[in-house]
Amino acid sequence: MKKAMLIISTVLLCVSLSACGAQSKLTSAIEQGDFLTASSVFESASSKDELIKVIVQKTETAFSEYDTDTISALSQAFFSEDIDEFKTACLEGLESAYQAFMDGAIEDNVFENINDACILVVGAEITSEYSLAIEKIRDSRQAFADAQEAETKEDYTLAYQLYSHVIEEDEKNFKMAQSKMSELSEEVLNPPVIHIGESIESDHFKITFIDFFKKSSLDFGYKPTSGFTYGCIAIKLENITSEQVTYFASDFTYYADNEECEYAALGYWSPATNGYKYLDTNDLEAGRAVSGYEACELPVDAKSLEVEFDGVILSCEIN
Repeated sequence: MKKAMLIISTVLLCVSLSACGAQSKLTSAIEQGDFLTASSVFESASSKDELIKVIVQKTETAFSEYDTDTISALSQAFFSEDIDEFKTACLEGLESAYQAFMDGAIEDNVFENINDACILVVGAEITSEYSLAIEKIRDSRQAFADAQEAETKEDYTLAYQLYSHVIEEDEKNFKMAQSKMSELSEEVLNPPVIHIGESIESDHFKITFIDFFKKSSLDFGYKPTSGFTYGCIAIKLENITSEQVTYFASDFTYYADNEECEYAALGYWSPATNGYKYLDTNDLEAGRAVSGYEACELPVDAKSLEVEFDGVILSCEIN
């Protein structure tokens, strides 16, 4: 009886020593970056429970240190072993890394590398969802940064539009963006109005509304659509910024009797009329001014015209 017990104890001791040896070999291989050996040790081990604990512990450490190389190597070494604890550690580590990105603790490229390193273990469906989320957050943060830059340049209309693109998932910036939109809404959503003979400073220009006139046709054979006439606004634009500003004919939005109408694209020949040149696309240097006209296709029976440009409304009655 005593001899049998001794044999059993000896066998258990050998098994224990063997397990400890495998555990030591696995730990050493992982720490040395020899993941081929680590995989071989795991596959040949008769008892894997303690080895799984080592793998999970090393995985958790790699994620806590954002060690992409080790995460990737562990994934390649053990993804085919179907270790539930390992997969859970990767899923939890990935979620933790994503939260670190959301909190600003790591950059988006660091998380993207970690996400890519996990694809073999957690699957493409999950990593694709994170990739899409990162892309949306990145766009949101860029919109926030661009909005702040627009504010410094006093382009409040553009700033308001960019702040509106900051999404709720962007926890770092969303509340601030909403607050900024509230601050800017009065100025942006209720733009100032000027009439013929009046001037005002907008985000980029001092705008003077010189005159309004109608033309049934223009030089070079330009004719409006049937039932319409050309509604022309004569204006003066002075660049009040410290930089060159580019404006386009399409920057002017026209409303006849509160209904939007098309701007007249006259840029190919740019006909002059009533003593004014046509203001097509133009680069206006800081401090420089230009006078001319812009035009829309105006319904022949229109009674009023409003033109939105650079956060200002030019308004006139039509006789």
